[in-house]
Amino acid sequence: MNLTASEHLMYAENRDKFLELCHDKQWAGLSWHEACWQRGLKMKVMEVGRTQDRQVKLFAQGRDKQEFENLLRYGLITRPQYEDLCVFIEADVSLPSEERVTWTLNSFHTKGLAADVKPINCSFAEISAVASEFGITHPLPRDQWHFEFDKAKGKPLSLSLGARLDRLKRAVARAVEPLKGQLQRQRDRLLNRQ
Repeated sequence: MNLTASEHLMYAENRDKFLELCHDKQWAGLSWHEACWQRGLKMKVMEVGRTQDRQVKLFAQGRDKQEFENLLRYGLITRPQYEDLCVFIEADVSLPSEERVTWTLNSFHTKGLAADVKPINCSFAEISAVASEFGITHPLPRDQWHFEFDKAKGKPLSLSLGARLDRLKRAVARAVEPLKGQLQRQRDRLLNRQ
């Protein structure tokens, strides 16, 4: 990749942010990032990990105390959640925009299973197509920056030829006929590749 100094910085910052993902999902974020940049699709990772306090603050944005009372009345939030939300309203703590930016208090961001990503020189459709190759979903049309990693499988294992041969050798030692013969033929085919 031929990158400018500012692109190198963004690339490195993105990689650091993907390390905030749940440990077994980091590979998916890093692989997606690498695949996009290799294809010339540049993106900026805006946010990955998020504390529950930040999630509450974002949920409070664009809402008022009356709305929180209604959510509590209909059992959509708990009393402690209501009290946390009211703290932000009463302290007048908010982000610059009064737009609603989240629709839940239980975000995948707080579990290391989501990332907000902004395309730089491409479309959301293009980076979403690459994301799907790694089991990453883009499930919320109204929240176009939001990508989820809950369906990304664990990192695929790739064994070296030597490791595969060792594994087959142990399997042959434990096996009985006719499986033993099949395993020996498989081992012989691998040996012929060397």
